[in-house]
Amino acid sequence: MSKKCSLFPDKQEYCTAIYAVKQTVSSLELIGSIFIIFIIWLFKKYKYFDQRLIMALGVSALGQSISLMLTDVPQERGHFCRFQAWIITYFENRVLKCHFVCVDRYYHFISWGVPFVVSCLPLIADAYGPAGPW
Repeated sequence: MSKKCSLFPDKQEYCTAIYAVKQTVSSLELIGSIFIIFIIWLFKKYKYFDQRLIMALGVSALGQSISLMLTDVPQERGHFCRFQAWIITYFENRVLKCHFVCVDRYYHFISWGVPFVVSCLPLIADAYGPAGPW
């Protein structure tokens, strides 16, 4: 951590523990999503819709884990901080949208387009701010 934690000002070790758990879980998610994408690609199971859906969820989890691993960023409202907030919002919404789509032809529009629009709204409104260790 590069700055003083604002969530626990008198107990910095709590923030350090939260960052450590976040990095560990994000690393495990990264390894798991790469493994799932590799297995589907290796056995050429992407010909079926359900496997393509699992692969898209794996790509979303990969992006989410990368975005959550960017934890040691200063708490100011700089451009990188806003980008990190946007990418976390995008992939969180993307993972949620993967579970609700049933029709193959509308899948990419709904699961990639809708989260993009939803995650751009706070970015346009400049609504992102300091979030502490979360």
